[in-house]
Amino acid sequence: MEHILNYHPVSPLLASSGQPTVEQFRHIADHGYKVVINLALVDSSNAIDHEDAVVTRLGLTYLHLPEIGRAHV
Repeated sequence: MEHILNYHPVSPLLASSGQPTVEQFRHIADHGYKVVINLALVDSSNAIDHEDAVVTRLGLTYLHLPEIGRAHV
């Protein structure tokens, strides 16, 4: 988990990070996290194609809230 960009655990159930890789999403699921909230814009330089499908295939709930991310640009 420590290799995920800007990974910061807040509690055993909540963490924040930059964009994980596909493999890192597997680690996130393996560590017991249940939901991924993506605040990045669709055209972010490091966006993963079909991230929603990648995450949901791992059994996680995926929420994309780019308007919240846009507020910080």
